Formats: sequence, structure tokens, C-alpha cells
Amino acid sequence: MTAQASPWDLPGLDGWLEDLSEQLRRGLLLLPPMAVAPIGLVDALVARCRGLHDCGEIRCDARDCRQPAAILAEPLGCTPTLDALASPACDQQLVILRLADGLPAQGKSWLTFLRRLAQARREKPGLCVLVPDAPAALCGQDLPCAEDWRYSLSRGDRVIWAEEHLPRGRSGLAAELAVALAVELCGWRLDLAAELARASVEDLIRPLDWLARRGSDSAAETGKGDACPLALYRGGDSAQLRRRVWRAHLFTFFPRLEEQRLDFIDRYRKRLRVDEHLRSLGVTSVDDIELGALRHQLRGALDRGDADRLEALARLRNRLAHRQPGDPEDCRTVLAIKDP
Repeated sequence: MTAQASPWDLPGLDGWLEDLSEQLRRGLLLLPPMAVAPIGLVDALVARCRGLHDCGEIRCDARDCRQPAAILAEPLGCTPTLDALASPACDQQLVILRLADGLPAQGKSWLTFLRRLAQARREKPGLCVLVPDAPAALCGQDLPCAEDWRYSLSRGDRVIWAEEHLPRGRSGLAAELAVALAVELCGWRLDLAAELARASVEDLIRPLDWLARRGSDSAAETGKGDACPLALYRGGDSAQLRRRVWRAHLFTFFPRLEEQRLDFIDRYRKRLRVDEHLRSLGVTSVDDIELGALRHQLRGALDRGDADRLEALARLRNRLAHRQPGDPEDCRTVLAIKDP
């Protein structure tokens, strides 16, 4: 993948499309309205159906009083009957059928006809029909209907997507933070994840302020267990949003905190000791002294830069240990530490 690649190339969504293409080849597939589906779903699905001849798109609204067979037969130039549509003459022909929500006046006729077509195509070759944004009256019936795309999006997919949208030149801890926030905070919202992965460092250290500026949209009502972050923001669930940021901070910063702890111990080992208080906490070696105790023992022994850095490290470690996201300024300080 590249930053310009389609989300439908992500492994989870690639497999989902493959399953849908197999169902479509069997004659009928309904795509229910899906919250913020990545653009290009229909085109990506049709492209997967290699060998099918795309006969174009049919739009049917409440003013169209023709029978379903007549509407489907028109672009094929065949007899407007079920037998003609489910026959070798129409085999490998694909029609994209767009029905107005609420269905035309003969909506029950569409339900009955599509059921008969699906049954006929189980037994013999014929026309393939794709129904994008299928009306609610058809979804939930005994018709082949696609599962929501979000159920096929894995955490690994979200990591790949975020990494592909990192701006040129971003690397190290800032890149790790951008990816972690995109994955944990944005969840299945790939549009938001791509934007956050490209955000400035100022936005990365204040991700909830960044989220507040995104506003809201229709997808904010829905989720698949991990709710849309905009829905959480609009609903005032700051605790859940902060937990997501905390997880991103934990993944990103904890290894760096440990690296820095060991670095301070190595550089100031001669000044460190395991005192009675530390022994009461189970510490038996200088190498096990945590950041808070290092800050206490090295107070007055550090230059301004090291002292400020150790203070920030200790505060960030304490907040993460208490399931709280880091303070923005402490995050900024740790991000500025050069990679070892």
C-alpha cells in the first residue's frame, strides 16, 4: 500500500470484499446503508467480480410503476420475465439497482421478485444484481445482505492505515504516537484516523481538542461496540475518550520511560542508593529504582535540562500508572527526547 492506496486493499476489508464478490456472483447482493463507509465501495466490489459484464446502473423511484422484471430486463434487451433473467442468455451480466428508500409504490413486488430471483439463481445461471444502499424494507428479510464493513476491520488494518497516512519526514516517537492515537481514539473511523495521523505535534499532544474541532456527522450515532469518537464527544463521554488516549499513551510512551529510567541510572549510578524506604517497597537493587525515587535522590545533582526531563518523565509515569493520559506539556517534553 501507499498513502494513495484504497482502504479496500487493507487485509480485513480485502477479505470482506472477496466474500461479497462470491455472493454477488451467485445472483443477488444487498448493501445496506453503512456508516461512513470508505469511498468507492461499489466500484471496488464490481472490480473484484472479474468476468462479469457491467450493464450499468438502474435508478428506480416512486414514479416508476413498471414491474421489476421489466426494469431489470431493459438494459439487457431481453424478455422481461424471471425465466429470461435467470437463464444462460443473461449469465455473467451485472446490473446495479438503486431503489429509493421507502421503495416505489410496488415495493412488495420488489421484495417478492428479488426473493424469486435469488431462488432461481441458486439453481441456474443468469443475471447478477447488486443493490447499494438497499432500502430498510428489504434489509433484514431473507435476502443475501452484506454484513457491516466495520466488523471486518481489524486492529492490524487500522495500524496499517494510520502508518500509510503519516506525513513525510515524521518518524520516531512522534510517528508512534500519531499511529497509536489514530488506532485507539478513532477506531473504525478511517477518515478521522487518516486526518489524525497527519496532524501536527500540537494536535497530537492535545487530541481531544483536535477531536472537538471535528464537529459531528451522521455516523456519530452508530458504532460496532467501539463507538464513533464523535458520538462519544457529542454525548459527553469524556471518560471513554480519555481512556482511549490513555491506551495510546501507554503503548507509545511506556517503553521510552523505561529507556530513560535506565539511562538516568547508568549516568548517575554513583549517586544512587537503596535506602530504607525503597527496601520497604521491595527494591533490592539500584537498577530497580523508579522515576519518582530517582527524581528525589537526584534533586540538586542535575543540570536544568536533565532536571526538567526527569520531572516530566516521573509525572508522565505516574499518570499512566493511574490510568490517566499524560499532561500535554509532559508529552511534548518526552517527544523532544532524541531517539537512543
